Amino acid sequence: MFCTKCGHKNPDDAIFCDGCGNRLEEESVDGSSVESEVVEPAVSSNASIADKGAKKKLDKNGRIGLVVIFALVLIGLILFKKPSYTFNHYFDISVNGFDGYGYVTTHTLSDEFYDACKDRIKPSPSGKKLASQYEGKERFVKAIIDNYVDFTIEPVEGLMNGDTVVVKFDIDEKSILKDFGIKLKANDIRMPVTNLQEVNVIDLFKYVTFEVNGTSPNGTLEVKVDDNCPIDDYTVYDLIQIEKEHNLSNGDEIKISMRPMESYEAQNFLDRFDGVPVGKEFTYKVEGLGSYVSVDTDLTDANFEKIDAQMKDEMTSMFANKADGNMSANSIDRIGYYVLTPKENVSRSPMIYVVYKVNTSVWIEDTGYSDTFDFYTYLKYRDPIYVNAETPIKVDVTDGELPDSICMDCYSEESSRREYYYINGERDLNEMYRECVSSRMDQFVTKSTVQ
Repeated sequence: MFCTKCGHKNPDDAIFCDGCGNRLEEESVDGSSVESEVVEPAVSSNASIADKGAKKKLDKNGRIGLVVIFALVLIGLILFKKPSYTFNHYFDISVNGFDGYGYVTTHTLSDEFYDACKDRIKPSPSGKKLASQYEGKERFVKAIIDNYVDFTIEPVEGLMNGDTVVVKFDIDEKSILKDFGIKLKANDIRMPVTNLQEVNVIDLFKYVTFEVNGTSPNGTLEVKVDDNCPIDDYTVYDLIQIEKEHNLSNGDEIKISMRPMESYEAQNFLDRFDGVPVGKEFTYKVEGLGSYVSVDTDLTDANFEKIDAQMKDEMTSMFANKADGNMSANSIDRIGYYVLTPKENVSRSPMIYVVYKVNTSVWIEDTGYSDTFDFYTYLKYRDPIYVNAETPIKVDVTDGELPDSICMDCYSEESSRREYYYINGERDLNEMYRECVSSRMDQFVTKSTVQ
């Protein structure tokens, strides 16, 4: 009889299949399966025991099969799993130097990395090509590190105790796996800075002063080193960083600091000057520079103190040189000024005309002629410099220019005689304005306060 489950041939009188233990059925006349009629013998308990034994044998065989399958899978995983490495194990970082001048050094442990993975690297053709650029047995790990491993360190220098150095890695894991058959990863590092040696410091800006000179917008900043500074002048100049030293104007704000000092320099300073310089950045505001007078400059009476004095001297000298001393100034009054600033691309100097009204008396004893009249004059200055409303204009008062002279015809009808006198100025104020201002408007921007 054949088993309907496993197909095993059994004796015709068999009740259970010898192959699988299945209960056997026999085919009826009409072709349907009917359960074999079995007359349970007196020893039916033995048949039950045999049935249980067959099932136990089946269960044991199944468990063995599962164990074998699991073992094969495990072996496969072990054999085909890609080896994995952590780059941190082959990366050395340390902080050296002095407190405030510490610096980071790093070193890749190529030998250890090579020893760990030399038997597991399986380079692809592209990996071999990349490694061919290097020499020695470590060429594969060198190729990996140089091309697929990158990192940043913050901060690198100027470290002090209590700081924290942060290292962030950037590793191209996919390319490493593709070209060299290994997995490489890395974890970011946070390393506290401790145990840096403290050193004597020298406050650099305690021994340095700054001042501006020249004229806005072309002022310059000058550095002066105190004689008591423990560091020589040349070294001080090398240490100081000035954002802007030339072409300065009043109101400019300049950042001044000590340049970042290389950490290795600290030891040199300790050896040479018994201390390490420090200097905190600060802002220097430019003030006190003179600026050329312009049409935007509002001048006050205080600005003209010296000019007024010069005009009185000029008039006294002019009248003293007249024949017989018969000409005098009754009053000299400043009535304003003209400012002329060169237009763009015009190569001329700015000028200021300080204008005066002079009341004069003339008398001639021989002819009996006498008269009192007004005339207008000025002092002209080139490149006048303005500081502020409380400070006189910076000009060379010995260089003020008077206008050309005009002839005064003093005719007396009583004697029918003429006398001629010359004065430096104009009888008509409009004529003076035309001469000084309106005739030059093509080259200058002008301003007049004359009334």
